[in-house]
Amino acid sequence: ATLRAGVVGSVSLTARAGKLAGIDLRAALLEGRGELGKPGSARKSEFNAGSTTPFNEMKARFELSEGRAAGQSLELHSATLHAVGAGELLLDSGAIDLRLDASVTRAAQEFAAFAGVSVPVQVDGLWRLPRFTLDFGAAGGAPPPGPSGAAAAEPAGVAPSSVALSALAPRPQGLRAGR
Repeated sequence: ATLRAGVVGSVSLTARAGKLAGIDLRAALLEGRGELGKPGSARKSEFNAGSTTPFNEMKARFELSEGRAAGQSLELHSATLHAVGAGELLLDSGAIDLRLDASVTRAAQEFAAFAGVSVPVQVDGLWRLPRFTLDFGAAGGAPPPGPSGAAAAEPAGVAPSSVALSALAPRPQGLRAGR
């Protein structure tokens, strides 16, 4: 415990072609798409060892100080999804508190409702068995116009809008950069 409390520095990680265990983020977004913008429509789920989110690349940068790992830049990129955010891990207890924003990077028909919308995702609990909360009611951005949910045409040469799943956590008290 004393060693973990005394660790100071920065850590940067990059992983490619892997799977994030505990949640199928793609399926979770699709299950809640009918709740976008409806107050009180957060969906909570416990860690599920049988669920995974495949990714092409995952990046994280942590500042270590006073027994905490403050993740100031967390990113997950897959063929369909993009998630970015920040948060912290308490090194002694393994408690995790991340806030993310998830977005859809492909304009597949099943994700049409997410065009231009950002869904907040909270990840908390212990890092080995985290809980996930997707807050569809707090989703930001404007849903696509029209009854079919089809997004408006993009100007020539511009990629389709992406749905983002961003997590921005408050900066931990007492954390000092550059140590």
